Amino acid sequence: MSLERINAIDERMIVEVVRQVLEAIAREQQTRGSCGSCSKSRTNATDKPNSKAADCGCGCGGTGACRPQVESAPKPAQPTGDWPYQGQVLSVRDIAGRPTGTRRVLVTARTIVTPAARDEIKDRGLELVRVAPSNAAANGSLDRASGADQQRRTPCFSQAHPGKFDPQLLGLPLQVVSAEGWADSDWAERVAPRVALDGQAIVIALEPYVAVCELNRAAGIRAGYAPTTTALGKLIHQLRPNVVVVDARRFTHAMLRAVLEELESQPPRSCGVSASMGGGPNGKEASS
Repeated sequence: MSLERINAIDERMIVEVVRQVLEAIAREQQTRGSCGSCSKSRTNATDKPNSKAADCGCGCGGTGACRPQVESAPKPAQPTGDWPYQGQVLSVRDIAGRPTGTRRVLVTARTIVTPAARDEIKDRGLELVRVAPSNAAANGSLDRASGADQQRRTPCFSQAHPGKFDPQLLGLPLQVVSAEGWADSDWAERVAPRVALDGQAIVIALEPYVAVCELNRAAGIRAGYAPTTTALGKLIHQLRPNVVVVDARRFTHAMLRAVLEELESQPPRSCGVSASMGGGPNGKEASS
Protein backbone atom coordinates (compact mmCIF):
# COMPACT_ATOMS: atom_id res chain seq x y z
CA MET A 1 0.00 0.00 0.00
CA SER A 2 1.41 3.32 -1.00
CA LEU A 3 2.22 6.08 1.46
CA GLU A 4 -0.36 8.41 -0.09
CA ARG A 5 -3.16 5.86 0.43
CA ILE A 6 -2.13 5.35 4.07
CA ASN A 7 -2.17 9.14 4.67
CA ALA A 8 -5.66 9.44 3.13
CA ILE A 9 -6.99 6.69 5.42
CA ASP A 10 -5.44 8.39 8.47
CA GLU A 11 -7.04 11.73 7.57
CA ARG A 12 -10.49 10.17 7.22
CA MET A 13 -10.12 8.44 10.57
CA ILE A 14 -9.01 11.65 12.23
CA VAL A 15 -11.98 13.55 10.76
CA GLU A 16 -14.38 10.83 11.93
CA VAL A 17 -12.92 10.82 15.44
CA VAL A 18 -13.13 14.62 15.68
CA ARG A 19 -16.75 14.54 14.47
CA GLN A 20 -17.70 11.97 17.08
CA VAL A 21 -16.00 13.95 19.84
CA LEU A 22 -17.83 17.14 18.85
CA GLU A 23 -21.17 15.34 18.77
CA ALA A 24 -20.50 13.88 22.24
CA ILE A 25 -19.69 17.35 23.61
CA ALA A 26 -22.84 18.80 22.07
CA ARG A 27 -25.01 16.06 23.60
CA GLU A 28 -23.42 16.61 27.01
CA GLN A 29 -24.08 20.36 26.86
CA GLN A 30 -27.67 19.77 25.79
CA THR A 31 -28.23 17.38 28.70
CA ARG A 32 -26.71 19.70 31.32
CA GLY A 33 -28.45 22.87 30.25
CA SER A 34 -31.73 21.37 28.98
CA CYS A 35 -31.35 23.65 26.04
CA GLY A 36 -30.46 22.54 22.54
CA SER A 37 -30.15 25.98 21.12
CA CYS A 38 -26.56 26.57 22.24
CA SER A 39 -24.08 26.06 19.45
CA LYS A 40 -20.96 27.75 18.40
CA SER A 41 -21.50 30.07 15.52
CA ARG A 42 -19.35 29.51 12.51
CA THR A 43 -18.18 31.84 9.84
CA ASN A 44 -19.43 31.35 6.33
CA ALA A 45 -15.95 31.49 4.89
CA THR A 46 -13.91 29.09 7.03
CA ASP A 47 -16.61 27.13 8.91
CA LYS A 48 -14.42 27.43 12.01
CA PRO A 49 -15.69 28.24 15.50
CA ASN A 50 -15.69 31.91 16.40
CA SER A 51 -13.72 33.00 19.38
CA LYS A 52 -16.94 34.23 21.04
CA ALA A 53 -20.00 32.00 21.06
CA ALA A 54 -23.36 33.48 20.20
CA ASP A 55 -25.75 33.99 23.11
CA CYS A 56 -28.76 31.72 22.67
CA GLY A 57 -30.92 33.86 24.94
CA CYS A 58 -31.52 31.10 27.47
CA GLY A 59 -29.42 32.69 30.19
CA CYS A 60 -26.19 30.77 29.61
CA GLY A 61 -24.28 33.91 28.67
CA GLY A 62 -23.01 32.29 25.49
CA THR A 63 -20.89 29.70 27.31
CA GLY A 64 -23.00 26.79 26.20
CA ALA A 65 -23.57 25.63 29.77
CA CYS A 66 -27.12 26.80 30.18
CA ARG A 67 -27.82 27.74 33.75
CA PRO A 68 -31.37 27.17 34.99
CA GLN A 69 -33.41 30.36 35.18
CA VAL A 70 -34.31 31.61 38.65
CA GLU A 71 -37.60 33.46 38.59
CA SER A 72 -37.53 36.63 40.61
CA ALA A 73 -40.21 37.19 43.21
CA PRO A 74 -43.12 39.29 41.98
CA LYS A 75 -42.94 42.94 42.90
CA PRO A 76 -45.23 43.89 45.77
CA ALA A 77 -48.38 45.64 44.72
CA GLN A 78 -48.07 49.38 44.88
CA PRO A 79 -50.16 50.89 47.68
CA THR A 80 -53.30 52.54 46.47
CA GLY A 81 -52.64 55.50 48.75
CA ASP A 82 -56.21 55.47 50.10
CA TRP A 83 -56.67 55.25 53.85
CA PRO A 84 -60.29 54.55 54.88
CA TYR A 85 -60.58 56.07 58.36
CA GLN A 86 -63.14 54.19 60.49
CA GLY A 87 -63.33 56.41 63.57
CA GLN A 88 -65.94 59.02 64.44
CA VAL A 89 -63.54 61.94 65.01
CA LEU A 90 -60.40 62.45 62.91
CA SER A 91 -57.68 64.24 64.88
CA VAL A 92 -54.05 65.28 64.35
CA ARG A 93 -52.91 62.19 66.26
CA ASP A 94 -54.77 59.98 63.79
CA ILE A 95 -53.11 61.76 60.85
CA ALA A 96 -49.68 61.24 62.42
CA GLY A 97 -50.35 57.50 62.76
CA ARG A 98 -51.60 57.02 59.21
CA PRO A 99 -50.29 54.09 57.13
CA THR A 100 -47.17 54.65 55.05
CA GLY A 101 -47.90 55.75 51.50
CA THR A 102 -51.21 57.41 52.30
CA ARG A 103 -52.20 60.04 49.77
CA ARG A 104 -55.94 60.27 50.39
CA VAL A 105 -57.81 60.09 53.68
CA LEU A 106 -61.27 58.61 53.16
CA VAL A 107 -63.93 59.48 55.73
CA THR A 108 -67.67 58.98 55.80
CA ALA A 109 -70.29 61.70 55.86
CA ARG A 110 -70.66 61.21 59.62
CA THR A 111 -66.97 61.58 60.46
CA ILE A 112 -66.04 64.76 62.28
CA VAL A 113 -62.73 66.25 61.15
CA THR A 114 -61.24 68.74 63.58
CA PRO A 115 -59.91 72.03 62.17
CA ALA A 116 -56.41 71.12 63.35
CA ALA A 117 -56.66 67.82 61.47
CA ARG A 118 -57.74 69.68 58.33
CA ASP A 119 -54.69 71.93 58.58
CA GLU A 120 -52.45 68.90 59.15
CA ILE A 121 -53.85 67.16 56.07
CA LYS A 122 -53.24 70.27 53.98
CA ASP A 123 -49.71 70.79 55.32
CA ARG A 124 -48.74 67.20 54.54
CA GLY A 125 -50.05 67.43 50.99
CA LEU A 126 -52.81 64.88 51.56
CA GLU A 127 -56.35 64.90 50.24
CA LEU A 128 -59.47 64.57 52.38
CA VAL A 129 -62.28 62.70 50.61
CA ARG A 130 -65.74 62.08 51.99
CA VAL A 131 -67.26 58.88 50.65
CA ALA A 132 -70.93 57.97 50.63
CA PRO A 133 -71.78 54.99 52.85
CA SER A 134 -73.37 51.91 51.37
CA ASN A 135 -77.15 51.56 51.44
CA ALA A 136 -76.92 48.93 54.14
CA ALA A 137 -74.82 51.21 56.34
CA ALA A 138 -77.16 54.14 55.74
CA ASN A 139 -80.22 52.09 56.61
CA GLY A 140 -78.52 50.74 59.68
CA SER A 141 -77.76 54.26 60.90
CA LEU A 142 -81.44 55.19 60.58
CA ASP A 143 -82.57 52.11 62.49
CA ARG A 144 -80.58 53.05 65.58
CA ALA A 145 -83.04 55.18 67.51
CA SER A 146 -82.25 55.00 71.22
CA GLY A 147 -79.93 53.70 73.92
CA ALA A 148 -76.18 54.12 73.90
CA ASP A 149 -76.14 55.22 70.28
CA GLN A 150 -78.15 58.32 71.14
CA GLN A 151 -75.78 59.10 73.98
CA ARG A 152 -72.97 59.49 71.42
CA ARG A 153 -75.01 61.89 69.28
CA THR A 154 -75.30 65.62 69.81
CA PRO A 155 -78.92 66.59 70.53
CA CYS A 156 -80.30 68.95 67.89
CA PHE A 157 -83.55 70.81 68.60
CA SER A 158 -85.09 71.88 65.31
CA GLN A 159 -88.03 74.16 64.57
CA ALA A 160 -87.59 74.03 60.80
CA HIS A 161 -87.06 70.36 60.03
CA PRO A 162 -88.42 68.11 62.75
CA GLY A 163 -87.70 64.41 62.62
CA LYS A 164 -84.43 62.47 62.49
CA PHE A 165 -85.02 61.42 58.87
CA ASP A 166 -84.78 64.94 57.49
CA PRO A 167 -82.56 64.86 54.36
CA GLN A 168 -80.66 67.94 55.56
CA LEU A 169 -79.52 66.10 58.68
CA LEU A 170 -78.82 62.57 57.47
CA GLY A 171 -75.21 61.51 57.75
CA LEU A 172 -74.42 63.69 60.77
CA PRO A 173 -74.09 62.34 64.33
CA LEU A 174 -77.15 64.24 65.54
CA GLN A 175 -80.16 63.19 67.55
CA VAL A 176 -82.87 65.44 66.18
CA VAL A 177 -85.68 66.56 68.47
CA SER A 178 -88.64 68.41 67.01
CA ALA A 179 -89.10 71.87 68.51
CA GLU A 180 -92.06 72.74 66.30
CA GLY A 181 -94.62 74.83 68.15
CA TRP A 182 -92.37 75.62 71.09
CA ALA A 183 -92.91 78.94 72.83
CA ASP A 184 -89.92 81.19 73.49
CA SER A 185 -89.96 80.26 77.17
CA ASP A 186 -89.69 76.55 76.33
CA TRP A 187 -86.11 76.75 75.10
CA ALA A 188 -84.37 76.96 78.45
CA GLU A 189 -86.69 74.50 80.16
CA ARG A 190 -86.41 71.77 77.53
CA VAL A 191 -82.84 72.18 76.33
CA ALA A 192 -81.14 72.53 79.73
CA PRO A 193 -81.70 68.88 80.82
CA ARG A 194 -80.15 67.54 77.62
CA VAL A 195 -77.17 69.88 77.91
CA ALA A 196 -76.62 68.63 81.47
CA LEU A 197 -76.71 65.06 80.14
CA ASP A 198 -74.79 65.37 76.85
CA GLY A 199 -72.62 68.41 77.53
CA GLN A 200 -73.66 70.30 74.38
CA ALA A 201 -76.53 70.85 71.98
CA ILE A 202 -77.48 72.53 68.71
CA VAL A 203 -80.62 74.60 68.28
CA ILE A 204 -82.17 75.34 64.87
CA ALA A 205 -84.48 78.23 65.66
CA LEU A 206 -86.80 80.40 63.61
CA GLU A 207 -85.85 83.36 65.83
CA PRO A 208 -82.19 82.71 66.70
CA TYR A 209 -81.58 85.92 68.67
CA VAL A 210 -84.62 85.29 70.85
CA ALA A 211 -83.58 81.68 71.35
CA VAL A 212 -80.11 82.75 72.54
CA CYS A 213 -81.59 85.13 75.10
CA GLU A 214 -84.06 82.56 76.41
CA LEU A 215 -81.48 79.77 76.56
CA ASN A 216 -79.04 81.86 78.57
CA ARG A 217 -81.67 82.31 81.28
CA ALA A 218 -81.01 78.74 82.37
CA ALA A 219 -78.14 78.00 84.72
CA GLY A 220 -75.42 75.92 83.09
CA ILE A 221 -76.21 77.04 79.53
CA ARG A 222 -73.79 79.17 77.56
CA ALA A 223 -75.54 79.81 74.24
CA GLY A 224 -74.40 81.78 71.21
CA TYR A 225 -75.50 82.43 67.65
CA ALA A 226 -73.38 82.92 64.55
CA PRO A 227 -75.00 83.95 61.25
CA THR A 228 -72.04 82.81 59.11
CA THR A 229 -69.36 80.14 59.17
CA THR A 230 -66.66 82.75 59.78
CA ALA A 231 -68.55 84.12 62.76
CA LEU A 232 -69.04 80.55 63.96
CA GLY A 233 -65.29 80.06 64.30
CA LYS A 234 -64.99 83.25 66.36
CA LEU A 235 -67.97 82.24 68.47
CA ILE A 236 -66.57 78.82 69.34
CA HIS A 237 -63.04 80.00 70.09
CA GLN A 238 -63.97 83.12 72.06
CA LEU A 239 -67.18 82.17 73.85
CA ARG A 240 -66.79 78.36 74.08
CA PRO A 241 -70.58 77.81 74.15
CA ASN A 242 -72.25 74.54 75.01
CA VAL A 243 -75.31 75.45 72.91
CA VAL A 244 -74.92 76.76 69.36
CA VAL A 245 -77.97 78.37 67.77
CA VAL A 246 -78.46 78.17 63.99
CA ASP A 247 -80.95 80.13 61.90
CA ALA A 248 -83.67 77.79 60.64
CA ARG A 249 -84.02 79.84 57.45
CA ARG A 250 -80.33 79.83 56.58
CA PHE A 251 -78.77 76.66 57.94
CA THR A 252 -77.09 74.15 55.66
CA HIS A 253 -75.63 70.70 56.00
CA ALA A 254 -72.15 72.24 55.84
CA MET A 255 -73.00 74.68 58.63
CA LEU A 256 -74.14 71.89 60.96
CA ARG A 257 -71.02 69.89 60.18
CA ALA A 258 -68.88 72.95 60.92
CA VAL A 259 -70.64 73.37 64.27
CA LEU A 260 -69.86 69.78 65.24
CA GLU A 261 -66.24 70.08 64.16
CA GLU A 262 -65.73 73.35 66.03
CA LEU A 263 -67.33 71.95 69.18
CA GLU A 264 -65.02 68.95 68.94
CA SER A 265 -61.94 71.15 68.62
CA GLN A 266 -62.94 73.48 71.47
CA PRO A 267 -64.79 71.69 74.29
CA PRO A 268 -67.59 73.92 75.61
CA ARG A 269 -67.74 75.55 79.00
CA SER A 270 -70.87 75.71 81.13
CA CYS A 271 -71.70 79.25 82.18
CA GLY A 272 -74.76 81.42 82.66
CA VAL A 273 -73.24 84.37 80.80
CA SER A 274 -75.30 85.53 77.84
CA ALA A 275 -73.44 86.24 74.62
CA SER A 276 -73.87 86.06 70.89
CA MET A 277 -71.54 86.65 68.01
CA GLY A 278 -74.54 87.83 66.09
CA GLY A 279 -75.08 90.83 68.36
CA GLY A 280 -72.70 92.74 70.59
CA PRO A 281 -73.34 94.98 73.60
CA ASN A 282 -74.49 97.77 71.30
CA GLY A 283 -76.81 95.50 69.37
CA LYS A 284 -74.59 95.57 66.27
CA GLU A 285 -73.99 92.39 64.33
CA ALA A 286 -70.45 91.09 64.36
CA SER A 287 -68.62 91.41 61.09
CA SER A 288 -67.63 88.22 59.29
